[in-house]
Amino acid sequence: MKPLQTTFLTTILAFCTSTLFSQNVARIRDTYYTSLKTAVTAANNGDEIVLTDNADITEAITFSKNLTLNLSTYTITNRCTTKGNILIVSSDISLTIKGEGAIVCNNNEVQCNLIYCDKGTLNLKGGKISSCLSLSGTIKIESGTLNMTGGTIENTHPKNGNFAINATLESNALHIYPNGNANITGGTIKSNYTAIFNANSRTSNAKVKIDDNARIEGYLYA
Repeated sequence: MKPLQTTFLTTILAFCTSTLFSQNVARIRDTYYTSLKTAVTAANNGDEIVLTDNADITEAITFSKNLTLNLSTYTITNRCTTKGNILIVSSDISLTIKGEGAIVCNNNEVQCNLIYCDKGTLNLKGGKISSCLSLSGTIKIESGTLNMTGGTIENTHPKNGNFAINATLESNALHIYPNGNANITGGTIKSNYTAIFNANSRTSNAKVKIDDNARIEGYLYA
């Protein structure tokens, strides 16, 4: 075979292999997807999305159906360049997160709420949800409910000398506000500053219940 033909066939084979295997990051049963967002869009109510590789997020993703996100052992990394909510749990739906993987934001220049729950329900059974610079919290429960039985919620924002427990929102791990609820019966919530910020005031009905099996590392503000 001529060298040119060999090079051409090698290139085609490499392209096909990359297209068929390397770019898939998630699956629903036997159907594979090249991004988490396309998997979420294609999912039907009650489906389980299973990560098959590490995945990047470059724009916000809204969950509008009852779904399970199985992180397996992989990592979802926030690559958005503007601050805001990244994974959004919309009204009246339930998102369950499980597995041993992670959802992370390592960009210390862009504030974000990695998971934002507005009137929906977030069931956290496993995985690590980690941010180094939050907008309000690594996870913010606006008017919805968090049921946490496992996994880790953390904020790794470094300590500095200007800390105020009720003002340093970028270091919050979990933010409950203004009518959210959190039932924490397992797992770990930790921060160098405020682990749980419960905005429970005269104009708020935010409620947090913490079981003895849960581990809290950091301040509690209520």
